[in-house]
Parts: sequence; structure tokens; C-alpha cells
Amino acid sequence: MELTRAILPYFRKQKSGNIISVTSGVGRDTVPLVSIYAASKFALEGFCESLSFELAAQNIKVKIIEPGNISTNFEQTTKSNFAADHTLTDYLA
Repeated sequence: MELTRAILPYFRKQKSGNIISVTSGVGRDTVPLVSIYAASKFALEGFCESLSFELAAQNIKVKIIEPGNISTNFEQTTKSNFAADHTLTDYLA
């Protein structure tokens, strides 16, 4: 948001520009155990969507990129660090 705020005067002066943000598919369709991560992606997508409407009349485009699945240990780390609290018996099947 700060970068967007900093660059907008230049884009307005030249009457065009492109703002591109990289987000995640979790910003549209989420999964268990990533609620905070998903919330940040939902927020980024909402910010970009609203901003695109606000800036359209000034010929400033706002786009997001949602890369596909990338092989990382994010899921394993999430499960091992946050899904193994055996004191939370309410979630046991």
C-alpha cells in the first residue's frame, strides 16, 4: 500500500501506469490451517479490486498475479507447527 501511495503521483502525472501485485489462489479459495495467510491474501485482492475501480478513469491499471501451485514445504510446515496441538481436543474426529 505504501508503494502504491508513493507511485500514484507519477502515474497520475503521466496519465497511465500499471500496478501489479503477486498474491495467491488462497485469496479466492482457502483451505484449513492457513486462516491468517488467507486473510492477508483476501485483503490484498480486495485492495487491488477496489483500487482498480478507483483508478480506471485515470488510465491506471491494477492487476494481480496468482501463480499456480509451487512446490514448497509450506503445507508440511503448517501442519507440523500448527495442526499438532493435542490439547485442542474439539477438533479431533
